[in-house]
Amino acid sequence: MTRATDHRSNRRSAPRRVMRASLVAVLAVLLVGPAAVGADDSSAAAEGAVAWLDAELAANSGELPGFMPGTTDWGLMGDFALARIATGRGAEPATRAQAQKLLDNLGSYSTWDDQGPEFAGVRISGALAKVYLVAIGAGLETDDVGGVDLEAEMRSLMNPTGDQAGRFSDRNPYGPDYSLALSQSWAMMALAHTADGVPREAVSFLAAQQCPGGGFRLVYDDASGCTDDSEADPDATALAVQVLLGLDRDEQLETVVSDAVEWLVARQEPDGSFGGGKYTEAPNANSTGLIAQTLRAVGRTAAADSATAWITGQLQLGSESVGTPAEADRGAVAYDPAGRAAALESGIADAGRDQWRRATSQAVLGLGAALFVDIVDEPSTDPTGTTTTTAVPTPDDTTPGGTTAAGGVPQVAGEQVTTSQVSGGAALSVTG
Repeated sequence: MTRATDHRSNRRSAPRRVMRASLVAVLAVLLVGPAAVGADDSSAAAEGAVAWLDAELAANSGELPGFMPGTTDWGLMGDFALARIATGRGAEPATRAQAQKLLDNLGSYSTWDDQGPEFAGVRISGALAKVYLVAIGAGLETDDVGGVDLEAEMRSLMNPTGDQAGRFSDRNPYGPDYSLALSQSWAMMALAHTADGVPREAVSFLAAQQCPGGGFRLVYDDASGCTDDSEADPDATALAVQVLLGLDRDEQLETVVSDAVEWLVARQEPDGSFGGGKYTEAPNANSTGLIAQTLRAVGRTAAADSATAWITGQLQLGSESVGTPAEADRGAVAYDPAGRAAALESGIADAGRDQWRRATSQAVLGLGAALFVDIVDEPSTDPTGTTTTTAVPTPDDTTPGGTTAAGGVPQVAGEQVTTSQVSGGAALSVTG
């Protein structure tokens, strides 16, 4: 079995664990020119974003609404909980309350039990994996969640043989398998914190999803791996790198990580932003936040700092919102600059708040957040507040652009890729 580096304690005996908070110095490169942004500024931006999300949660009776009236979006709840954990808030009562609510509603989120007894036995891998990772980050017990051992259930969803051996798939004879690269990453990150670690088959399968140019594909079809660079997806690539950073790596896996990092950096826009995959190619908060979180962890600070500055300077509602219709939503992060400009002029309409919640919960990852896989037994006490990075062979990191690399979903689906049209693009949701 492949175990996580420095994270080998059994979940049954480990003390409460939280994510290490990362307070880092950032150098802003805004559209109007360079400007210095310090660690305190980045931390304040993250505080503002989390505070806004907290207010949205409170305004909706503790549950973020879904697309359908009267429903709760448990995937989005999971994203917000992970954002809290990654910014050092895993031990806070508010985070643990969110995590417990996800555990209490595991059946509604990760099964089709609510559809009727005839659908008993269905388990959606991405939903289970996200809740499992949230519970670990919040320090909650996972051995018996309504009679379900999350580790055992997660392992039961991995294909043991065949051309997709190692893939974590939905157990659902009544519908298509909606598991994606995101499902695979969440599952492997969670299992990295168990005594038995991540199965070798899962590592091999994930590595096979790397395309020739270095990126990783998002959607898994019947083929065992990626052979066409057109399938490569920035969000899937960033999460794959995060997974591999939590594992013991041989020379081959080091090359996999290095090539993926170079592929990501080569796709950064001059202003610091990143676009997503096929349906979210335009620069956006979700992809930029997730990729910045990943690049900072591997020491690509120039690229990460530039991405952070784009989020705080071009997307987040800051002091400039005072006296505008958007003042009450200060701290929120827009999906793109056009969305922020519209909010400053007219405020955030109720119909558009869902997109702001999704954008903010992932953009905050680019504001100095720790990796999801980097769960530690105790909060960091490093007085410098700097990020612990994992060494990955890379060229000189002096320019944000870097170099080129080497070599209609049903609502019952657990982890969906959904789009909602906005000015200038569509928002990719990694929620279920």
